Amino acid sequence: MSKNMKKEINDANKKAIIASLRRRIKKLESENKQFRQELKVIYAEIYKKI
Repeated sequence: MSKNMKKEINDANKKAIIASLRRRIKKLESENKQFRQELKVIYAEIYKKI
């Protein structure tokens, strides 16, 4: 395998990893947003009981 071919494979792997991590970050940010919203609702319910 030539050096150039190895570099292309490494670049493709890096791009795939970056794309995967971006998808994961997007999913985690979405979950975080949902949890924050649920927390607001729970805090509001607790506040009403005080």
